[in-house]
Amino acid sequence: MQERRKKKKIIAGLAFLLAAVLFVTNFQTVFPHLAKAASGAAVLSALAAMPEGGKAMLNGDPLTQATTQPASTQAQVTTTTQAPTTQQQTTTAPPTTAVMATPKAGQGKVVAQTYGKSSANLSYQNVLVSNRTSKKVDLASELKQKPNIEIPDTDQPVVLIFHTHATESYVPRADGTYDKGVSTRSTDNSKNMNAVGDELAKVLNAAGFKTVHDKTLHDYPSYNGGYNRSLKTIQNQLKKYPTIKVALDLHRDAIERDDGTKIKPVASIGGKQAAQIMIAAGCQDGDVTGFPNWKQNFRFALQIQKQCAADYPNLARPIYFIDKKYNEFVMPGSLLIEMGTDGNTLEEAKYSAQLLGNSLVKVLKTLM
Repeated sequence: MQERRKKKKIIAGLAFLLAAVLFVTNFQTVFPHLAKAASGAAVLSALAAMPEGGKAMLNGDPLTQATTQPASTQAQVTTTTQAPTTQQQTTTAPPTTAVMATPKAGQGKVVAQTYGKSSANLSYQNVLVSNRTSKKVDLASELKQKPNIEIPDTDQPVVLIFHTHATESYVPRADGTYDKGVSTRSTDNSKNMNAVGDELAKVLNAAGFKTVHDKTLHDYPSYNGGYNRSLKTIQNQLKKYPTIKVALDLHRDAIERDDGTKIKPVASIGGKQAAQIMIAAGCQDGDVTGFPNWKQNFRFALQIQKQCAADYPNLARPIYFIDKKYNEFVMPGSLLIEMGTDGNTLEEAKYSAQLLGNSLVKVLKTLM
């Protein structure tokens, strides 16, 4: 009897060892991105699966209350890096990081990092894409395709800027530290995503592309359900201004290491530090249906990415191409754009909005 038990223990041990080997092998084969992340120090709390908020929406995010008093929610109409020449899969090491300062007690660390080719798995010339879908993308071919978006010659609004998560905000200083336990959310429109949206709207309006900037706080007082509320805002604005052909949902990302270090994606442009932006383009794939205009949005994203790369190298992180909707199914010309992360400063994000605006104006002119 004792010998039989010993044999059972040996067999069980071998079975467990074999299962563990198979799991590790399959994990690295099927989930290379997760395996790579697990081997490094950084945990991409927002980017690993999808932009912040989209992940929370799928997981059933908890009720989040902002800590300051609510502000006005009315809509306002406000008047080279060398890249490969062929499409390829990139397998280079992740970008290096540099510590900016040593935090004091009660503070966390903020690390500056520039995301480029190593963060993409598709590239063509100066256009980079992180493809998280099952779609096979021919970037050379897609870049030749003009998105089916026609900007009318009108004095009526043609662009809508809004924020599903308007209360997202930034660190208050640029010394490489942040205060632990202090929320990077605010209902103060001079500090949150509405301040960033204002900068983009100014550039577009100055160039003759009249813009509606809707400042509704869709994530206050409840963070949960923000996308449902912003969907109603889009639909209402389209009814009010049927001339709108472009809808931009401006967010800010959040990238954090498992030790609490915040990552701030940056690019040095014109002697100033800008927060890197990231365009998120969803698509119809797998269980995601009812998204017929996804390819037009993706082509629109590619044109913006290409123009940004030509005007301001390193301003844009690789396009985040993912099988999600983010309300982009409502109309062609709909995109979600992450303006830096909660490790950046508001000034860095506002500067990025100005630069993005300059490049976006050039793209919109090609669609008239």
